[in-house]
Amino acid sequence: MKVLDKIIDAELEEKYFKRIVIVGLLIILIVLLIVFLNFGFMPNYTIPKDAITKNDGKVEYRIDSISTSRKYVEITGWAYKKGQNLGYFDNRFVIRNEETQKYKVLNTEMTIVDEFFSIDGQYDCRRAGMYAKGLAIGLKKGLYQIFIEYQSDDENILFDTGILFNYGQ
Repeated sequence: MKVLDKIIDAELEEKYFKRIVIVGLLIILIVLLIVFLNFGFMPNYTIPKDAITKNDGKVEYRIDSISTSRKYVEITGWAYKKGQNLGYFDNRFVIRNEETQKYKVLNTEMTIVDEFFSIDGQYDCRRAGMYAKGLAIGLKKGLYQIFIEYQSDDENILFDTGILFNYGQ
């Protein structure tokens, strides 16, 4: 209670006040670092049991660009399901190391692609764009396969795009 009394009465010693400010700033910086790493970190991925692992032409997609550096992996593209309006989605890029066969998932954001305003004259798929950038912390060097996890109300499809990229070589 003595601390609260000092704060309320504004009778803090300068040394004590500096300590509170420094500790407060350190806590804020640690929280910001954790949030930053959480957004970019690529966690391991396990294929869900209910996932359909073949596209069978249901989902139209394209990978527009793949960019890698020592610090990150960045992928852009789009995906939409034929004959269906596209609302908000939880689609994401998944990569698999060809040597270890281990999967990593990239945090993927939805982007607007205006050219998909009217698919087949009736379906609005403007939200089909996908952008992912993940920190390459712990990512092994090697050849990686790109997959797309396409989730909609009625099904979860994880399919191979057939596109490979080298990381770190």
